[in-house]
Amino acid sequence: HTRSFHVTGVQTCALPIWPITVMSLFYRLLTGIRAGQILAQLSCQAASMQCGFMQGKEAADVWYFVGVCLELATHQSVPVHGLVADLVKAYNTLPRKPVFFCLERLGVPVWFLQAWQAHLDQFERFFVVRRCTSDPILSVTGFPEGCPLACAAMTALDFFWHWSISSSVLRVLPISFVDNLELLCDTLPDLFAAASAQEHLCQALDLEIDKP
Repeated sequence: HTRSFHVTGVQTCALPIWPITVMSLFYRLLTGIRAGQILAQLSCQAASMQCGFMQGKEAADVWYFVGVCLELATHQSVPVHGLVADLVKAYNTLPRKPVFFCLERLGVPVWFLQAWQAHLDQFERFFVVRRCTSDPILSVTGFPEGCPLACAAMTALDFFWHWSISSSVLRVLPISFVDNLELLCDTLPDLFAAASAQEHLCQALDLEIDKP
């Protein structure tokens, strides 16, 4: 079906009426298989408390672990301090070059990364406002949320975040679930140091932390 619409009183050409489609079914099927293979490979290398998209781990593992730490701290009268941060519009703001670099270092084949990056470079989006369709828009950052491979991209960033925090402040335990980043330790100075390291990392990657 098609429908004609008007812009400022002038009739434009008829456009087909289709539901919102981000990716084709064939593309989602193919990339879903590849994303599963990549995540299975990365699961073998992930830190113990990197739980997002990792096999055998889920959000409940984070809640349970933090709950146990609080209970032990209460019973043993020892301090425990933590910090929780969320990335703003995480998938849409992920920097592509650092993500692909991390995936390459983690063992994802270069030929696949090149094909993936070429697809993203040519991927066009359209916006519809009052039935008026915009010109095609390209982007140089971010990963479409409707693409299964975006899960692998976020996982690569989590790998980099875990490594950065662990190497910066040894006494802080980083905990992650997708774009939910948590820090846990027993001293405030170490927590402040880790928070500062996290802030500098996000600034370098052009990522924004959601602040109340």
